[in-house]
Formats: sequence, structure tokens, C-alpha cells
Amino acid sequence: MDTPIDLLHRTDKHYLGAGDGTLFAPPHPLWLDRPGFWDGGHVFLYGLAPLFTLSLVASDGTEIRLQPTRREWSPARIVVHYHADDLEIEEHRAVLPGGRFATELRITNNGEEPTALHTIAWTAQEGGALAGREACTADGDGIAFRIAARDAQDRTGRIDLDCVLRFTDEPADAWAVHESQQSARFPNTPDWETTPFRDRWDPDAASLHGFDLADAPTRWGRTLVYAGLARAHDIKPGASAWVAVELQVLPEESLRWQNHAAVPGNGAGSGASATAGNGTPGATQRRFGAAEASRDAWLAYYDAAPSLQSSDPWISRYFAYRWYGLRLNFIEPAGNYGHPTCAEGIEYFHCPISYSAWCHMRELRWLANPARARGALLTFLEHQREDGALPGRVYLDHERRTDFYFADWGASLLAVHEVHPDDGFLEAAYGPLVRYADWLDKERDAERTGLYDVRDPYETGQENMSRYTAVDPTADRQHFEYRIRLKGVDLTVYAYRLRRALARVAAMLDCSADIGRHDAVADRIAEAVRTHMWDAKTGMFFDVDPAAMQRTGVKAAVCFYPYMTDIVDESHLKGLQRNLFDPDAFWLPYPVPSTSADDPTFDPDARWKGVRQNCTWNGRVWPMANAHVIEALGRAATLEPRLRRRAAELLERTVRMLFFENDPERPNCFEHYSPVNGRPSIYRGIDDYQHSWINDLIIRFVAGFRPDDTGEGRVVVDPLPLQLEHLRLERLPFRGSLITLERTRKGVVLEVDGRQLVEGAIGEPLEVSL
Repeated sequence: MDTPIDLLHRTDKHYLGAGDGTLFAPPHPLWLDRPGFWDGGHVFLYGLAPLFTLSLVASDGTEIRLQPTRREWSPARIVVHYHADDLEIEEHRAVLPGGRFATELRITNNGEEPTALHTIAWTAQEGGALAGREACTADGDGIAFRIAARDAQDRTGRIDLDCVLRFTDEPADAWAVHESQQSARFPNTPDWETTPFRDRWDPDAASLHGFDLADAPTRWGRTLVYAGLARAHDIKPGASAWVAVELQVLPEESLRWQNHAAVPGNGAGSGASATAGNGTPGATQRRFGAAEASRDAWLAYYDAAPSLQSSDPWISRYFAYRWYGLRLNFIEPAGNYGHPTCAEGIEYFHCPISYSAWCHMRELRWLANPARARGALLTFLEHQREDGALPGRVYLDHERRTDFYFADWGASLLAVHEVHPDDGFLEAAYGPLVRYADWLDKERDAERTGLYDVRDPYETGQENMSRYTAVDPTADRQHFEYRIRLKGVDLTVYAYRLRRALARVAAMLDCSADIGRHDAVADRIAEAVRTHMWDAKTGMFFDVDPAAMQRTGVKAAVCFYPYMTDIVDESHLKGLQRNLFDPDAFWLPYPVPSTSADDPTFDPDARWKGVRQNCTWNGRVWPMANAHVIEALGRAATLEPRLRRRAAELLERTVRMLFFENDPERPNCFEHYSPVNGRPSIYRGIDDYQHSWINDLIIRFVAGFRPDDTGEGRVVVDPLPLQLEHLRLERLPFRGSLITLERTRKGVVLEVDGRQLVEGAIGEPLEVSL
């Protein structure tokens, strides 16, 4: 049987990650068909570009041009095949923990004559960013240099990155460092012919030489510092030469991983045998050690995660793909990160962000080890502000300009505890979340209306939307300026779920004196939502303009969020059906658009006022919002069983949308999609953006394993009526046991620790106490 890594194999992808904050994921790469990682990488939120490349050079200094013939990807590695005359080259690239970007080449001589060549591993860094001559050293063990880097988000963070370029299987034969004035007419490219190495090639030694570096950045404009290592090879006919190179990028000492171990020196880094490096026939077989180490780490991760096989190839593949996307963005403890956690995405999203952290909690709770699910919350609680607010982002090295996002912390806290009960976790979270809830009451509902103020569109992560311009025509030009006031449906629902959750946690922790206070606030919110946000004539919940406490009438996906809660009852269901399933409003070919299709600002192609935007909520489908609406439909279906099929349809359409051109072998996860044709925001280049909880929805609604949030271990087994011939979910952790769930057309079987517990028919909920 194929492993999940093999299942995800494809030729049109390139992201690699080590699961600790080390990431190769350039949004629009230019140099994937050149050896190495010239497009650059990230360590946490700090980027370095370029990283390095490898050039094959003849004895006279001319480059041996490589022609790429095939490129393949899996979560563990990128494999590129090249040829050059009689040479066949296979390259494996991998990203390993501790900031290690590794590439390994097998160079095979298919000709009838020996081939002499040199492999040159080299980089070119901005001279102005280099810490100076004293920070750059070179010898056979590698070239070390220090680069000053700024974070990719707000550019206010600045740290030093300590870098070492080295061969990891054998020492270098030669090395060189040269500084060159940079021409504005030419970009920094991996072109051997433009380097100082080519100009200063020593024809007698047939190699690199020299160390020319100014003590300080030169006065003559921008410069590039070229640093290179060389190895000589004499490859006999039919033999292969092996080369293993890595560039290790480490944050300055105080910001490194708490569990970081020193990387072994030459001879151990790649895991490859040290024999046959120069192409001697019959020598010990070499292997792609770094790539195999990466594969082993990914397999170990998948072995500890739930697995799912089904007759629906889109669901099966996406389940495996989603676990990949999460680990790609994992962050290990370092700097300000006291717990393992998860970033929202690549590039300037590669840090913990409160907008998505609570979503991560809902998915990561299904891993056997709950530390990361808990860490997603604890990372923010440990950086709570004095007034009780929580930061929008937690940066590796600073706490400036951390912005703010609303989050559904309360329901996610209960979700994690239900799968992995731990009173210690509840105790650590309870006090800070009470302070946060009190801050919401004080700062966002000072009048005690029961409805809560959005003060800036960015707080909800929903830029460019008529729900905000309805109360301030200039809202689309504001960026964390806190100049609007809108009683928001989404924020109010989050505040309600938080207070209900705190009441339940207070009961679990024997804080009985707090229960009444939390429930009283929740009751006030519920009554206000029903009274002020519900419009019986339209059949929708709406945001409220606090100036006159009038509903705005703007129809948006967030208007369905109250259906996730017990605020609604049977009297609200007709409005849900009339509006959500209206093909002229929300039930488009790929539902659910963030703004109704009959809104004057609606645009399916991400344009706002005629200009295509990076982030816009005036009609695009956001997986984040769809996860809410699926959740809402799932709960509404408990009140009206006829909604079960609609909930199944929305979940199925959402999963299908997350594939390029409906191809089950090409999953993706972009920020937003067209509701008309399902096309993602490819132009942004931000794939694998983790801002929803797709796997949690698959577990609870496709497989049908739905814990409640009472902390008492009760489960309802009730899959939605998707057209599946079969499905098997294995290794699902729950309260110290491992669950196996199998569904067929005939029914559902639930096993606990290998023992069959219950069996029933589809459509007949099974209530189980574990």
C-alpha cells in the first residue's frame, strides 16, 4: 500500500518543510530547475534569498550546462533529473530540522571516456547585509557568514542569521570569497558565467582560490559577496560521483530552537557513505541520506496521525494532504515560542496568528500527542497584554505591532479537552481567557448591549467588504486604525461561545462562583442576537450599526454563524434555507461566497472597486468561512434532519473546490476561491494556508465521529449522507484510546482499541459513552 507521502507525489509542487519553522516555499519560484535552493528559504519569519546553488564546471572553468528533464515532489523531497552530454544527474533536495537546506547529487558518466569536472557550491549575498569580514570564514569544512535579516511581516524585527555552507560528505578541495559591485541592470541569478569565480578561475590548479572581502560594506553602491566551495571529480565510465551539500541557517543564539542539537560535521550530515565520492566503479553504494532522513521524519509523523481511506479519492487524498499542510507550518519552541505550535502559512504568514490558531487547535487535537493543539492556544496566552487583549501575532523575537484578530478560543478549548482531557490545561487557560472575555466586555461592549464592536476590518481578517462600508464609507482604506464601529455577527458569536465555554470550564474546575457570571453574559448575548441581529422578514442575522442599533442588511457568510450555537431554534431554520440555498445569493456553483451575489459590491474575481485585491471578502469563497457554515449546517441538521443532505453537499463541494481543476491528484489550500468556477487565488502564490479545519470536519461529518464538548466522553456516531461505498478511519485518538471507524452503504462499525463497540445504520445516530 502506498504511504501518504507516495499518495501525494506530483510534479507541479515545490514546498518543503522540516516541521520546526524551517521552510522552502517561494510563492513564485524562478529557479526550481537549477540545483540547490536559489529561490530562498525561511527560518521562522526570517527569510534568506538566495540560499545556494551548485554548478558543474569543466577543468578550464566553463560551466557544464544541465538540461532538466523531469521534476517530482513529495512532502519529503524534490527530485530533479538532468542530463549534459554523457552525464546523467539526479538531484534530491530536502529541508531538515535546525535550518538545514540540503541537496544531494548523483552524477553518472554514461560515456566511454573518463570525465573530469568540479562541483561548485556557492551563494551570493548582499554585501550590505553581511556582518563584516570578521564574521565570514572559509576552509575545507565550509564557509561561515552572518547576515542581518528582517522579518517578512512588518519588517520591524531584525536578527542575525548564522549561516554555514558546506559539503556534508567530504571536505572541500578549495574555497573562495569575492565581493563584487552589483549592477542594477542584472538580478542576482545562479549563473556561473557572471560570477567572480569564473573570472578568477585558476587554470593551473583548476579550481577556486582567493578571499577578497572588504572590512566594511563598500562605498561603491550595492555589492554581492560570492562565497563558494569546490570539489574535484574524475568519473570513470559507468561510475557515479556523489555530492552532498547543505546551507544551515540558524537564528542568533538566544532565538534558536530550545531542543536544537548540534549538527554533525563532515561525513555525517547526509547519512551517505564516504566512499565512491569521485566515481570509482564497484565502490560502496551511496544513497540520498538527507532526503531519506526527511522521508523517515514524515513517515513517523504520518504513523502518529489518523489515516483515512475511502471510495472518494478527493476526500482520501485531501485528508492526507491536510496533515502535510499542517506539519509544513509547524513551529518548534524557540525565542518567544514556549510551546510547539503552528504557523498560518508560508512567507509573512509563517508565524503563529490568532486568526487561525484556534482552527489549528480543532485539527491538531486529532494527533496522538496533544502538546501542539494546546500550544496553539498557550502561545498566545503567554503573551497576553496587560489589559487582557490577546496579540494577533506572536513574533519570534519581539512583541511590537502585533495587531489583533478575533478568534473562537472558547469552543476550541473545549474541543481539545474533549479529545485529550487535562485539568492542568484547563487551569492554565481559564484565568487568561476570563481576562480576555472581560476585556471584550469592557472595550467592545461598554454599553452592555450584548453585541460586540468590530473597530477595524482587519480585526476579522475580512478586508474590502460592504459590511464595513455600510457604517463607514472609508472603511476599506483603514488598516488597524480603529475608526469604525460595527456590532459584528462573527465577533458576537465568538464572545457567546467563549462565555459558555468558560462556564463549563468553571464547573469542571470547581469554580462554582464563576458559573453564574459567565452564563449571565452568555444569556445577554443570546437575547441581543435574537432581538437586534435577527430580521424575521429577511430570515437572516445581520450586523448592527450601533449608532442607532439598526441592522445593516448586508448579506454575508458570517450572517450564518449563529447557527453554530444554541442561540437559534427551529423558528430560524426557514430563513437559513431560504437564504443559504438561494442560487442567486449564496448557493453558487462553489458555495459559499463571503458576500451575497446580489450585493452591489459582489465580485467573484477578487476585484474591489475595479482593482484585483490580495485579500477581499466581497464575493470570494474562503475556506475559513465555509468551515463555519458547514459547522452551522451540521448543527442545524440536528434540529431539521432534512438539512443533513445539504450539509453533506456543502462539505463535498468545499473539498472538491480545494483541487486544481477538480483533479483528485492535485489538492491545494489557497486563501480564497471563485464561487463561479472554483479557481483559487493562484496569483498570490500562497498555497497551504491553514485557516480552516477541514480534517476536523471530515472526521466529524464524513466519518461521523462527533464528540460533544461536555468533558464527559460522550460521542455521537452519525455520518452525513455522502455517496460513499466505503470509508475506514484508523488511529483516531480519543481519551487515551485509539478509534477505528468503518462506514459502508449498509452502516457504521466503531472499534475502540481493536474491540468492536457499536454497529448501526447510516442515518441512525449512535450515542456512545467512552
